[in-house]
Amino acid sequence: MPAEGSCTRDWEGFGEVEAGSLLMIGHVKMAAFSIEATRELFLKGLGSADRDPLEIGRTQLRLEKVAGSLDADTSTWPGQMYVWVENLQSTWQNCRTLETSLGSEVVESAVCCHDERAADALVLRDPGTVNALVVNQAPKGYADALRKAMGKSDKSNLVCLMDLLFLVPKGVSAQLGSFYQRFLSALVTKSNDGYRLHFGAGDFLRQSFTFQDESDESQDLWRDSSQEVCFYVDSEAKFRIAFSKFSKAGLVAADWKAVESAGEFSFDKCVDANGSTILELKHVIRSPTHPECPIQSESPLDSTLMGA
Repeated sequence: MPAEGSCTRDWEGFGEVEAGSLLMIGHVKMAAFSIEATRELFLKGLGSADRDPLEIGRTQLRLEKVAGSLDADTSTWPGQMYVWVENLQSTWQNCRTLETSLGSEVVESAVCCHDERAADALVLRDPGTVNALVVNQAPKGYADALRKAMGKSDKSNLVCLMDLLFLVPKGVSAQLGSFYQRFLSALVTKSNDGYRLHFGAGDFLRQSFTFQDESDESQDLWRDSSQEVCFYVDSEAKFRIAFSKFSKAGLVAADWKAVESAGEFSFDKCVDANGSTILELKHVIRSPTHPECPIQSESPLDSTLMGA
C-alpha cells in the first residue's frame, strides 16, 4: 500500500465513513522466531507503548513463538503491515541504533525525496518475524486527534495500523472479496494492490485489509494455524446477521446465546459460492459491544466514532 501520510501537511480529517465499512481491525496474530526481538523493534525502534500484547495504535499484535532462528529468510506473515508514526525521523534514528544492538538489519530502505538526511518513508524488516513494515509519518495533528477521539492518554510514537496486506493463492483475491461482501455485508473495493476490505470509525480512524494474489515470484510463503485476524463489525445488528449467515453455511458451530454472551465468534476458512474452501485463515468476528473493543458504547464520543 502506498504511503498516504505526509511529513508536511496538517491533519484535516477523513470525512464520512463509507457505507459498508467494518469498524476496525482488533488484532493480528502471527508466528515469531523471537518474540523478544520483535518487541525490541516495536518498543525501541517504533516507539510503541510497553504492553503485552503489543499495540499498533489500538490494534493488537499477538505473537506465537515458533522454532527457528533470527537468520531465517521466510517471513511469518505472507504480506506486510503499513503503519503511521508521529515522528518518522526519530523512528529512523532509533531503528539504525537498534541494528547495532541486535546485530541484524532493521532498516531495509529509506525513501528520501527532498533531503537524504530526512526520510519520507521507511521499509523495515522485523528481525523477530522477518516481516516487512512500511512506515510513514502521520499528518500533523493526527496522533493527538486520534488519542482524544479514542480516549487514549499515552504518547506512543506508533500511531496506527493503516493497512494489513495478505498474499493469497493465485485467483483467490476476487473470490475472497465476494466472501466478505456476502457474509459480512462489507465494503470491498478493487485497487492496484488487489482487493481491499474497508474499516472506519468516525472522522479519525481508517484501516484496510488488502488481499492480493501471489505473483509468479512468490516462493515458500509461510502459512500456518498461528495466523489470525480479528475484525470488529460496526453494529450489533450486523454482528447478528453475520453470525446467522456463517451458521447457515456451516462455518460456525456455536449457538447464538453463547455467541451473544461472548460478543464474538470465529471461523477457520473462507469459502466460495459453492461452499468450497478458498482460503484457510482463522478469523475472529466481534461485536462493537465486546469488552475489549477500543471504541466503547459508553464513550461520550461513541456516536461520532460509529459514524452516526
